[in-house]
Amino acid sequence: MITVAQVCKAFGPVVALEGVSFEIGAGERVAFVGANGSGKTTLLRAILGLVRVEGRVIVAGVDVARSPEIALRSLAYIPQIAPPIEAPVSEVIRAHAALRGRPVSATYDRAARLGLALEASRAKRFRDLSGGMKQKLLAAMALATEAPILVCDEPTANLDGQARVSFFEQLAERPKDAVLVLCSHRVEEVRTLVDRVIELGDGRVVRDGPTADVGDERCESQREPARPRAVRSGGTVTRRSLLGALVAGVVLAACTTADGPVEPFWGKQACAHCAMVLSDRRFAAQVLSSAGDRFFFDDPGCMVVFLEERGLGSAQAWVHDAGAGRWIDARGARYAGGAMTPMDFGYGPNRAGKFSWSEMSARVLVKEKEVR
Repeated sequence: MITVAQVCKAFGPVVALEGVSFEIGAGERVAFVGANGSGKTTLLRAILGLVRVEGRVIVAGVDVARSPEIALRSLAYIPQIAPPIEAPVSEVIRAHAALRGRPVSATYDRAARLGLALEASRAKRFRDLSGGMKQKLLAAMALATEAPILVCDEPTANLDGQARVSFFEQLAERPKDAVLVLCSHRVEEVRTLVDRVIELGDGRVVRDGPTADVGDERCESQREPARPRAVRSGGTVTRRSLLGALVAGVVLAACTTADGPVEPFWGKQACAHCAMVLSDRRFAAQVLSSAGDRFFFDDPGCMVVFLEERGLGSAQAWVHDAGAGRWIDARGARYAGGAMTPMDFGYGPNRAGKFSWSEMSARVLVKEKEVR
């Protein structure tokens, strides 16, 4: 169900993956292990379509680079690091359920089994939940999708003992032909949950075999150091920032495979800052980070605030020139004030506009500060 063929990825002079190839068939449970910096996280992100790579990644028979919106329908993901979403828990669950075509009750039921009473937390902001509660909710949402492929990055890192037992039980209940991909340094998880281990070293596959042949020393590695990423925790993110990236990961991943601007899924793509759906082409914007992460915005102001909060000043950025029907460099564009933009920042691209990028950005950040 997953084929990785000659995948390579470099971050500047650092080679993260080099000629990685393997196949994971229906019913297999596989763990990625390796020392710090071995490429485990980069490999996970390549499978998810969240980083551009050389080579091919096929999920459920579909090329992730060519048709990610189709390929990733078969996949659910549990991240280790939860984004600091401002939205209430109830809104996150509703959005996720709608996008994945599942009833809200499915997430509530899964969460209850993990020991998380969502009724008591539904009005809280997601980012205000404890680490354990966030992890339980992320796991519950992923399990509720009942996707044939489940990808987990340190899924039990913040779970208590009882929740871990329940999580393992729910994994065991998955269909026999379901696929599990696990990234974990916990020896007992690797031995209990998977039957095959792929070990990475210096960005290459150095061993691929049954779990029984893997010793403790091979599993006890810690997470590789985080390279600069656009979707990482840290700092304060306002409003419903990153809600779209969390609940519409399939759509986000669909737009991460080109070096220049690409077309979003109009009417479906969620703004990475405010989580509103992109519908007005006059004010759409997009960003491509140096790590290959792409984000879309329904308002140029949302993009400005997002870039400032995430420290992505060097990222490529574009705004949509509705008149010409094409994307143009955001930093070289002119902007007019007083526009009725989706999030009321009030600045839209306009060839006759009197504001430069820097002038527009400064005004947007002042307005955002006043709103807070």
